Amino acid sequence: MINLEKLKVQAQKLPHLPGVYCYKNIAGKVIYVGKAKDLHKRVNSYFKQAQDLKTSLLLNNIYQIEYTVTPTEIDALTLEDQLINEHQPHYNILLKTDSSYRYICLTKTNPPQISTCRKPVKNQYCLGPFPFATQPIVAIARDLLGLTKYQQINAPDWQLYLDSANFNPNKTNLSPKNIKTNLVFEEKIYQVFINKLIKTIKHGDLDLIKQYTLHMQTHAQNLEFEQALQYRNKIELLNKLAQRTSQINPTKINNQQLIVTITHQDQFLIFVFEIKHGLLSFIQKFSFDPNQHLNILENFLKQYYTQNQPACQILIYHHASQHKTESSQETIIIDPMINQYLSLNWQQPVTIEVVTKHKLLSLALQNIYAKLNLKNNLGLDLKKLLKLSQMPQTIDFIDISNFSDQMIVGGVIRFLNNKPLKNLWRLYTIKTVSGQDDYASLRETILRHYRTITKLPDILIVDGGIGQLGAVLSVMPDSPQTVVVGLAKKYETLIFANQQSLILSLHEPAGKFIIHGRDSVHNFVISHIRSKFKKYYKQSELDNILGIGPSTKIKLLTHFNNIKQIQRASLEDLSKVIGKSKAQVLIKHFNKQTS
Repeated sequence: MINLEKLKVQAQKLPHLPGVYCYKNIAGKVIYVGKAKDLHKRVNSYFKQAQDLKTSLLLNNIYQIEYTVTPTEIDALTLEDQLINEHQPHYNILLKTDSSYRYICLTKTNPPQISTCRKPVKNQYCLGPFPFATQPIVAIARDLLGLTKYQQINAPDWQLYLDSANFNPNKTNLSPKNIKTNLVFEEKIYQVFINKLIKTIKHGDLDLIKQYTLHMQTHAQNLEFEQALQYRNKIELLNKLAQRTSQINPTKINNQQLIVTITHQDQFLIFVFEIKHGLLSFIQKFSFDPNQHLNILENFLKQYYTQNQPACQILIYHHASQHKTESSQETIIIDPMINQYLSLNWQQPVTIEVVTKHKLLSLALQNIYAKLNLKNNLGLDLKKLLKLSQMPQTIDFIDISNFSDQMIVGGVIRFLNNKPLKNLWRLYTIKTVSGQDDYASLRETILRHYRTITKLPDILIVDGGIGQLGAVLSVMPDSPQTVVVGLAKKYETLIFANQQSLILSLHEPAGKFIIHGRDSVHNFVISHIRSKFKKYYKQSELDNILGIGPSTKIKLLTHFNNIKQIQRASLEDLSKVIGKSKAQVLIKHFNKQTS
């Protein structure tokens, strides 16, 4: 029971992201692998409801929970299958028998022959694995090739093939006259086709979808519903393929490990990831005291890979601390003798490379942030949402509020690394604006605020729509690093400088944070106005009326400005502000005075 409580604590720390989770026993062996659209919800569900006998036995044997975040749910499905086949977990027994997902393989002939297989084939170009039926993808590949199944094998139509690949021989130094005997030219044509196919599978193909849609509509109009259904299924498949992020080419290095180092809370941390078939999976985390160890990374490489077989290629990336930009990396130099030592020790070529970029690096960092339970996971979401070049650190929110024409107040608040930096929260009583003019009030607030706060934010969010955003942009100091956006309350819509808009998701961390920041600056300004109001309107005839409290008093004076206006108001007007029952109390009180 004690360990079960510890597991519950571990489960509570899991992120609300898609991924794969692994349960390990006390010996460190993987006993179960599962996938989830939301890791936090799925794993916590094991501890919240009554379980059957098999699940109860599983829970009794769990000692540790490990997980890997994936970009999409489909990638989680693929990684789950890969890990099950690798570890053969005891409680995944139903998935053990020949459950590997299929690849699509293409020969290096012109045109290529297309087939499916459960494992990558040497000297062929392979795409996958795919966690759904592959034959429809083969059909799409043949459509791209411009050949039927039989033409592909028996009678290839070269002109059709060249047209489908959009190959222009005039752009090369080769002559198309001998295309069947010119191997270099054939390789060029083949590569063009492969690139076109990869692009279609990875990102979808709008032209192809339009073509399929036209065919589907034509067949439907001719009452050929079976053929129309085939094209509809192809369209759905193309949309599903666009969600996948993992593609592999077995002719290139397919056995890699990624080592990410980061300094966090005075500890030097090393995270080891494995890359197989284009998928990233977490292996282990190590922690060192930088004050007690020298040459930590080199010593780690020698010791770790003496006990564990290295991949053919080891990639190393050092991530800067939270207070540095992503580009400000420290220089890492690895002794080349370590390469030779590992190659000799394991009798296989091993290369170690220090990298600053990798297509799976952002996913690795997302896993690290989640495991360290850092708020920077939110930073990645904001970066993606607002399409920033680097992760934001400082975010300002601005709002204007007024108490009739007598009191207009602007407020600016700042968050640093997604935490409120209250010593830089500022309020400004508007001095140069007469009447209620939000645009002019925003301009005055911006000019006064950034005259004293010289460090501009990475993001400035304005409470309002296009008009408010334009007012701020007209006086905002020029800075290519500051992104200014508006947040309109209707549908919680972000308004960008180019007048594009985006409705925030109320379920995503980035959306929740932006709305929380907007509400925080609004409450900050309103609280100040109310305190000022209480100071200037301590005594009023309203204080002597039974049933009219401080909050009702503020509503009345805010709406009607003074006692005379309240006395002249009709029952209907008063009811709209404070409700019918309290409005009747007021009318009764003022009628007594006049009688």
